[in-house]
Amino acid sequence: MRLSQLVRSPLLHFAIVGSLLFEVVEWGSSRSTDNLLPEREPLTVTAQQVERAVKSFAGRHGSPPNELQRRALIAKLAEEEMLYREALYLGLDRGDPSVSWRLLHKYRLVAERPDQPAERLLAEARELGLHENDVVVRRILAQRMRQLLQRDPAAIVTDADIDALVARSGQQFMNPPTVSFSHVYLGDGETSRGQLAATRSSLDTGSLTAEQMEATSLPFPLGLDLKAQTRSRLVGRFGQNFADEMFTLPPGGWHGPVESVYGKHLVRVTDRRGETRKPSEELKKRALYDISRERSTQRVEASLDWLRTLYRLRIEGEETEFMTGSGKQQETKS
Repeated sequence: MRLSQLVRSPLLHFAIVGSLLFEVVEWGSSRSTDNLLPEREPLTVTAQQVERAVKSFAGRHGSPPNELQRRALIAKLAEEEMLYREALYLGLDRGDPSVSWRLLHKYRLVAERPDQPAERLLAEARELGLHENDVVVRRILAQRMRQLLQRDPAAIVTDADIDALVARSGQQFMNPPTVSFSHVYLGDGETSRGQLAATRSSLDTGSLTAEQMEATSLPFPLGLDLKAQTRSRLVGRFGQNFADEMFTLPPGGWHGPVESVYGKHLVRVTDRRGETRKPSEELKKRALYDISRERSTQRVEASLDWLRTLYRLRIEGEETEFMTGSGKQQETKS
């Protein structure tokens, strides 16, 4: 990749901005609120935005929100606007392919010269403020900002972290009990006692080869020899009654007929195993994912709390202004 292409690379831009944001947030969180960066322009949630959010809530839940739920909707609107503004502040709209495509597609519909180079069209679209008025662009940038807040350039997960997670969430890292078995499918019709006795006798003596067993059984779509089946899988494939029987029958001999959703079966349990720990590598991979996700959520919340201290929130039509990060409010003139 050429140097000029590398400099314009969205991935490089994203990584640099992510590291920068991490340092800024760390700087801010280590100081008192008196020494934070200058406050941004106040956020205003319009009455129209609130009305749309309330209608959407009522459509989803069948009733309008109560006051607490309404405040949560307003907080969500303010958060999305804050994330959008911070994305612009960090220049995330520059070089983002999704944003560029959206602006180009929208501006070419109204541009006097839509055949101009893409760079020129994008510049004109920004001059007209299309990126400020487009709902899709706002959502994209808010999401990009949220992804940045999840990043931690210095993240380290130790073996002790993984062991602690496995210890407190052990059940998630265990393989469920399984059963392996062979069966002969008798169908869903009536089977005479004589036919059943003859089949059982042949099976019990072990005189049937695999080919003869297949010839004895009716065709069965899942096969006649099933390995390491969990209870939930058996319930999904054969039904609850069959699954219960397979986890109680003693291994070794032939039993039945056992009823399933397909009909009757003669069955022989060949192996049954209790709950076992997942392999070490799988444990580490799953634990690493869970720890990273947990820390990511914590980073987002901590970063959002800090960013909220930079904004005041005004709700159109109300005389109360909020400092979004502190919960404090003061009376202002609308």
